[in-house]
Amino acid sequence: MESRPDETRPAEPRPGESRAAETRDSEGWSRAREHFLDLVELDAAERERALEALRREDAELAGWVERLLEQDLGPEEESGPERFGPYESVRVIAVGGMGEVHLARRSDGEFEREVAIKRLRGGAWSAPLVLRFQRERQLLARLDHEYIARLIDGGTTEEGQPYLVLEYVDGRHIDEYCREKGLGVRERVELFVKVAEAVSYAHTHGVIHRDLKPSNILIRDDGQPRLLDFGIARLQEEEAGATTLTGTGQRLFTPQFASPEQVRGEEVTPATDVFALGVVLYHLLTDQSPWPGDGSLFDLERSVLEADPVPPSRRLVGKPRRHVVGDLDTIVLHCLHKRPQRRFGSVAELREELERHLQGLPLQTRRTRVFERLLRHGRRNPWQMLAAGVFLVALVAGGSALRSERTATTRAAELMESLQVSLEHARNLRGQDRNGAAAEELEGILESLEGLPQEGAFRAAVVAELSGALLRIEEPRRALDLIDVGLAELPEDPATSRRARGMLLMHRIAALRLLGETDAARAAVDEGLAYVEQWLEPGHPLRLEAFEAVGSDVGRPLEERVEAVAIGVAEARSLNRPHDGALSSIVNFYGVLLLENGEYHRALEAFDEALEIDRWNFGEGHGDVALVRYCRAACLRALGRLDEARDELEAAVPVLEAKGHHGVAARAWELLEAVEADLGGY
Repeated sequence: MESRPDETRPAEPRPGESRAAETRDSEGWSRAREHFLDLVELDAAERERALEALRREDAELAGWVERLLEQDLGPEEESGPERFGPYESVRVIAVGGMGEVHLARRSDGEFEREVAIKRLRGGAWSAPLVLRFQRERQLLARLDHEYIARLIDGGTTEEGQPYLVLEYVDGRHIDEYCREKGLGVRERVELFVKVAEAVSYAHTHGVIHRDLKPSNILIRDDGQPRLLDFGIARLQEEEAGATTLTGTGQRLFTPQFASPEQVRGEEVTPATDVFALGVVLYHLLTDQSPWPGDGSLFDLERSVLEADPVPPSRRLVGKPRRHVVGDLDTIVLHCLHKRPQRRFGSVAELREELERHLQGLPLQTRRTRVFERLLRHGRRNPWQMLAAGVFLVALVAGGSALRSERTATTRAAELMESLQVSLEHARNLRGQDRNGAAAEELEGILESLEGLPQEGAFRAAVVAELSGALLRIEEPRRALDLIDVGLAELPEDPATSRRARGMLLMHRIAALRLLGETDAARAAVDEGLAYVEQWLEPGHPLRLEAFEAVGSDVGRPLEERVEAVAIGVAEARSLNRPHDGALSSIVNFYGVLLLENGEYHRALEAFDEALEIDRWNFGEGHGDVALVRYCRAACLRALGRLDEARDELEAAVPVLEAKGHHGVAARAWELLEAVEADLGGY
């Protein structure tokens, strides 16, 4: 929020008043201005609730803030319909601190269409705010997603004031919609997942929203959400302080949904939106705020900075509580961690965890450890912790003998817990296609396991992940050496090592093929397929990998290869998980075989499906997306759609090179050269 003109400032002390009075009024002005900046962006109902709380706390200060608001917002004036280029205003549908939104219709006879016109209000028309308004238009122009209100047009009025023409969303705030429709917990989570998809999409296009709240998320009558108001959004690539519109000291957020770093005036990151989404999800699950207090801004900000929110399940009773306790508690509290680096690494990770919950799969999120909660409590209540510490010292001293006997076991358990967390982090890195960083972390885990020979199953899991990372960065010899050791060390009991053994067998096939050992690879395919068909359920990702391995065996008849992969596709579809990464992989490979068989149109359909899934999961800039684009380009060339093929390759090649997929990148360069030659270029 920009500073307002000086004429909105309360009257200065009159001549002859004491220095103390002048100082008091100056301090009062500073406090009033801070509260004004917090309240002016709220809608009318939220603003009135906050003002009422401020009146109870400090009536004089509340009076100053009200005068500032009156001067800024001003009275509504009667006037005829306003025009915005070819559009004519029907009515004002929303008013905020810096702007207002009109429902408008196109009035030039070209065609009928209702739109939302957003423009700056007269009292807020200043050069900095015009610049911010123009930035919002630039940001919206980047975004084209079904769950984000689309930018249709833009222009300036006859007075030179800018306006935006946006998709008109006839809907209700997401929390109101959930209450009015009586949605259950699962339905609310499913709706929230769509919102997270929209925010994740914005992040992949470099846009951080910074003001996520229920009033900026509208739900249409058909149940589809629309994300609104990117007026204070910023680009991720902007450096701290690079623009006065996002500079420290400007309180560009709604306090109830703000993150600790926003309250402190620190730089925002995508983790800021993760925090706000956690608050929104808390509201949807409980119809309450995670922050205690009577509504005063001071208490609210203190809660955001210091208070550990009560798990949402504790705000519920009966059946809803049973649906929230456990997974959803863990997910929400993970979003609301005070430290940005301890939240989900991205909104995509948050969405994935919610999808796992909806599918009944175990979460990958680690619950906050009791020790960490005690440490934070101790920082806020040092005397309580000191007393508890004295008691603990006495207790420990009395049981020193028992402690000494258990020290080694405890240390080993703590080390294993730490290593398990590191393994999950490495898996997340691999999911982001950051395989070099994942390999470094996994190698560190193996070094730490040297003194724990009994942890064979865990070691095998680490080796399986490390070998996969090495294959992705094209180091097959190192991967194969690790795989052979890992298979030799695996426990014989399949119940404790099915996933690790299956991964190692699949990775062994890939390593042998990359090394050119064709006969050994063919034998490894038969061994791997027999294992996964015996021990893993239909549709398991490793079974699908085994079918892909059969399809990759060029020594088999093409019909046999296509049949094997078709079985895998059918198994993947039977799980009814339309955004599953394993489904994308095998569908893409099915497209490769169809292309090899000359069925170009069916192949293109498969590539399109795989591309849609991978873009849903990862967005652009991920190696898997680039790989599908490369395959799709080969199919487009075969169909004679050369311009489209070139576009796909030009998008894919830089990503493949940046992610270290040099072999595929080289083949993509060769294909691009062939396409250019087909087009008559060089």
